[in-house]
Amino acid sequence: MDAQKPKRKSLAQIRLERQKRAKHNQRLNLLFICLAAVVLIMIPFLISSTVKTFRYSDKLSVVTRQLGEEKNQSLPQDEESVSQSLVASMEELQNERDTLTAQNSQAQEELASMEAQITSIQEQLAAAAPSEPENPPAAEPVQEPTAPSNTGNGKTIYLTFDDGPSYLTGQILDILDQYGIKATFFVTYTEKPEIVPCYQEIVNRGHSIGIHTASHDYDYIYSNFENFKADFMKIYTYVGDLTGVYCDLYRFPGGSMNLSGRACFMADEIRTFLSQMYCVYFDWNVTNGDGEDVTADLAYQNVMNEIEGRNTPVILMHDGEKKESTVESLPRILDTLIAQGYSFERLTTASPQIQQGVKWDT
Repeated sequence: MDAQKPKRKSLAQIRLERQKRAKHNQRLNLLFICLAAVVLIMIPFLISSTVKTFRYSDKLSVVTRQLGEEKNQSLPQDEESVSQSLVASMEELQNERDTLTAQNSQAQEELASMEAQITSIQEQLAAAAPSEPENPPAAEPVQEPTAPSNTGNGKTIYLTFDDGPSYLTGQILDILDQYGIKATFFVTYTEKPEIVPCYQEIVNRGHSIGIHTASHDYDYIYSNFENFKADFMKIYTYVGDLTGVYCDLYRFPGGSMNLSGRACFMADEIRTFLSQMYCVYFDWNVTNGDGEDVTADLAYQNVMNEIEGRNTPVILMHDGEKKESTVESLPRILDTLIAQGYSFERLTTASPQIQQGVKWDT
C-alpha cells in the first residue's frame, strides 16, 4: 500500500501552489472580463447592421415589384420619367445595401480576429500556468439550502460527526440527504478500500470535511509538538490528495480541553501552527453520548436534554465503528428538532466558534 500513496507535499509547497493558482485565476478572470466587454460592444453594432441590411432589402424588393407592375400596365405619357426615377431609387438602395453589407462583413471579421487573439492569449496563459497536482484543492462547495425553513425559535444547529469515515458513513449521508440537511464530518485516517471513497462522497454531497486525527492515539498526539504536527499533516495531505479539499476545520481528539490538560505545555505552539495552516478548531456543547455504548432511545434523549437553553448548539455524534445507535436515532432527532423550529447548517470558518474554555456558547 505504501508504494501507491501519493507523494505528500510540504507546507511550503502547498502554500506556493495556492499562491500560483490564485495569480493564474486572477489573470484568467481579467481575460474573461475583456472578452465579455468586446462581445458586448460588438453585438449591438452587428445587430444594428443586420437590421438595416434587412430593412433596405425589403425596400429594394418593394421597388422591384413596383417596376414589374408598371411594365404590365399602360403608363401615362411620362412613363419613361417615372421608370427612370424608380430605377434610380433602386440603384441607390442597392448601393446602400452593398455598403451596409460590407460594413457588416468587416465588423464580423474584426470580431473573429479579436476572438482569435484572445484564444491565443488563453493558450499562452495555460502554457505558463503552474502545473496542477493530480487532485488540486477545490473551491469549497457552495452551501445548499438546508432543512425546511421554520420560523420557530430561529436557532441554527450544527451537526458534527467524528471518527469516520466508516461502513456507517453512507447511511448517515443518505439520511441527511432525505432531510436536505448539511453537516460537518471530522475525519480520521483509513486505507480500507471499501471506505476510502467516503471521503470524496462527503465532499460531493455538499458537507464540510474537517480534520480530527490520523491516529486517534492521545498518548502519541499530545506527547510533544512534533508528534502533533506529524499526525495533523498525515491526515491533512491524505484528505487533500483524495478530495482536492485542504481542510480549514479541525477538532481536537478529546476536545480542546487537552490544551489546558495534557497538552498545556505546547498549547501556544499548537494554536500558532493551526493559525499558520488557516485552520479553525471547533468543539461541541451537545452530545448524544455515543462516545460510549448507548441505545438509540438514550442517544435521542441525551440530545433533547442537552440542547435545552443552547443558543448555538453544536452536536457531537460519531460515525465510527459500532455506532449503529447513532444511525438509528438520527431520523427521530431530526424530526423533533425540525418540528421545534431549528434550522441546520454545516460548519465553516465563519461559523460561531464553540470552543471549550473560550467560547462555550453564544
